[in-house]
Amino acid sequence: MVDKKDYRISIIRMISMLMIVACHILQGLNNKWAFWVNVGVQVFFFISGFLYGQKKIKDTKSFYIRRWKKVCIPYYIIFLLMLLLERIILKKYYPFHQILGCFLGFGAFTGSIVTLSHTWFVTYVMLCYLLVPVLQNIFKSQKFKTNFIRFLLLTALVHAFQIYGLINIETSWINNFIIGYFYSKCYKDSKQEKKLEIFILTMFFLIIPFSIIYQENLPIALPNLLNSRANSIINYGHVLLGSLLFISLYEILSMLKLKENRILTFSDKYSYEIYLVHQIFILNSFSVLFLTKSLAINIILILLLSVLSAIILKKVSDFFIALIERIFSKLTGTMI
Repeated sequence: MVDKKDYRISIIRMISMLMIVACHILQGLNNKWAFWVNVGVQVFFFISGFLYGQKKIKDTKSFYIRRWKKVCIPYYIIFLLMLLLERIILKKYYPFHQILGCFLGFGAFTGSIVTLSHTWFVTYVMLCYLLVPVLQNIFKSQKFKTNFIRFLLLTALVHAFQIYGLINIETSWINNFIIGYFYSKCYKDSKQEKKLEIFILTMFFLIIPFSIIYQENLPIALPNLLNSRANSIINYGHVLLGSLLFISLYEILSMLKLKENRILTFSDKYSYEIYLVHQIFILNSFSVLFLTKSLAINIILILLLSVLSAIILKKVSDFFIALIERIFSKLTGTMI
């Protein structure tokens, strides 16, 4: 079971954040490695599932409200700011249903605004959080076989929603979270942990060759049945790669004596806000990736601007969260 403050998670979270930033820099440079480095997002999903698998949710309403404040308030602020800047500076207009959808956190479905295209993540992480109380009930058995069968059925069911067009979402990201959640349930038992790791590793070696073929557009003929599922195969290749990256790093870091330091503390505090703002300075109209002739200087500027913006966004978010809590308390006499 993870410690109250698990510095292994802190380090992996920071590595994942750096991978995502590197991915978008490589994307801006039209480097094909961008779409393998972006596995940092899948590591984030796994981390979230792993952490919530270690917690006991007793008050579902309170849990949802806390997650909403942490995830949505910073997103609302940066969304409204960038929407305003795009309107004033870029003369960019969006239909009302798209603006409303983005503001409500459904940008992955309605389409996000140009400068915040990466915030599709917000939609999926909120969907994953909605599942946490459900997963808690599903994986309450102490028997690995029982939980493993439920795990297989659940992930198959989730993916079936996409196959049969019952819901227009990329279910591989939801299953990414579920894998992390189930792994946390097995982690407390070394035998269960090894069994699940063998399963994940086996699935990885079965899927990754086809994922590479489709990702790299290699001239290799494959059956139409696979071709029709090319996007899902690519995504599950990333999911399994991200899962194995987390597992490997977590085991390696378990051998080290880790202590708190300022870098990890800062990363834990601002990683989400850095995720929200960093792409603004890398891709599209407000990019500084080609501001000077020196790529190194431009990357340093990107990092500095991302960190500074994240700090400001965090402080503004905390102010509005406190304001909302005060208003709600005065109106109802209770805290949220």
